[in-house]
Amino acid sequence: MQAEMCWVDAYRSILPYMVKIRTPNAYGSGFVMNYQLFDNGIRQVAVATAGHVVKHAHDWGEQIMVEYSSEKTLHTYKLVPSERIVVIDDDKDIALLAFPESDEPHFPQRFPDTIDGQALPPGSPVGWCGFPNIAESSSCFFSGHISATYASVGDYLVDGVVIHGVSGGPCFTHNGKSLTVMGLVSAYFANRSTGEALPGLGLIRSIVPLVEALASAHKANSRKKALKRR
Repeated sequence: MQAEMCWVDAYRSILPYMVKIRTPNAYGSGFVMNYQLFDNGIRQVAVATAGHVVKHAHDWGEQIMVEYSSEKTLHTYKLVPSERIVVIDDDKDIALLAFPESDEPHFPQRFPDTIDGQALPPGSPVGWCGFPNIAESSSCFFSGHISATYASVGDYLVDGVVIHGVSGGPCFTHNGKSLTVMGLVSAYFANRSTGEALPGLGLIRSIVPLVEALASAHKANSRKKALKRR
C-alpha cells in the first residue's frame, strides 16, 4: 500500500522544476511550466515567474540569466533578447519566459496539474518555495494557509513569509496522492501598524492565465502544422 504524500514529498516533487532567475536589476525564482519539442528538433522550455522579476530586463533589452540544477549539475542560460520570448501580465504580476534548451536535454518534460480556477477556501493548507537572497544556493520551503481571496478568484493572501528572492516561486497544495501547483509568489505585505515590519501576509497569484496562454500557443502551432501538411 502506497504511503500518503506529505509536505516533504510535495516539496521533493516540485524541486526538479525549480529555477533561479537573475537580471542586472532583479533576482527571483521560477519554475518550469511547459516543455515542447518542435518539428525542427528545437526543445523549448517555458518558465513561469513573477512579472516584476523580468520586467525591467525585458523592457530594456538586458540579459536574463536562468540557472537550473539537475543531478547536481548546474546549467546556466544567459539569454539576450534574441534568444528568448517574454510574456508579462502587468496587472497580475505573472510572466512566462520561453527559450530553447541546450543540445543535451535536462529539463523535466511533464508538469503537475494546475487548479482549474476554482477557489480554495480560507484555511486550506498550501506550501511554496524559492531561492531567498539569504540562502541563494538552496530552494527553501515555506508553508501556511489561505487567509482570503485577493482581488479575484485564484489569487490569494496567505499567512506566511515571503522573503526577497522567492518571488516567482510556485505555490502548491496536495491531496495526499498528487501535487497541484496553483499559483506563484508575487509579493509580501508586512504589518507596519507599529512602525516595525511585523509578520504580514503573502500574495499568491493564479497561474491559470499562463496555462491558457500556453494552450492558445499550442493550438496556433498545431494549426500551422496542419496547414503545412495540406
